[in-house]
Amino acid sequence: MELEGSCVQDDPHIKLMMAGSTLRKVKSRSWKRQRHFRLLEDGLTIWYKSRWAGKGHSTFSVTDLEVVREGHQSEVMLSIAEEFPAELCFTLVFHGRQGNLDLVADSPEEAQAWIQGVRKLIHKAQTMDEQERQDQWVQDWFQKADKNKDGKMNFKEVKKLLKMMNVEMNEDHALHLFTVGV
Repeated sequence: MELEGSCVQDDPHIKLMMAGSTLRKVKSRSWKRQRHFRLLEDGLTIWYKSRWAGKGHSTFSVTDLEVVREGHQSEVMLSIAEEFPAELCFTLVFHGRQGNLDLVADSPEEAQAWIQGVRKLIHKAQTMDEQERQDQWVQDWFQKADKNKDGKMNFKEVKKLLKMMNVEMNEDHALHLFTVGV
C-alpha cells in the first residue's frame, strides 16, 4: 500500500502523521513517557522512538490494529481522566493478545489527526487487493528480518528470516541461493 500517487497521501491527517508528533505513551497512572511517533513512507508502518528499544525505536503495522478508541475508553485512560482531558486521549487496539497502546496528544487537533488518520489507514489496509496484501506481507517480513535497518539483507539476516518463517533449508543450499547472481 505505497502512499505515492495515492489520494491518502494528500490527506492533511496523513501528512501530519508522516511529519511526526510527540505523544505521551501511557502505561499506568505513574508511567507516562513522551515518544516521537510518525507514519513511515509505506503508509502502513508506525515508527516511534523509545530509549528502551534496542536501537532506540520500535515499529508496528497498521494491519495489526483493530480499532482506534477516542477519549478515556480504556482502563489506563480512565485512571488518568483527571489529569488529561478526553479530547487529548486515544487508544490503539491491536488484534489478538497484544496490549493496547494508550496515547495522549498535546492538542485536540493533533489527537484528531492521529485518530482520523489511523482510521483511514486501517480502512485502506482492510480494502487492499490480493497483490497489495502479498506485497505488504513480504515487506512486513523483510522489516522484521532487517535487523540493522539498512534496507538490505545479509546472509545472517536471511537465515534468521527463514527460521522466523519456519522454513527448513540446508545452510549450504541457502548460501548458494543467496550468492547466485552475485
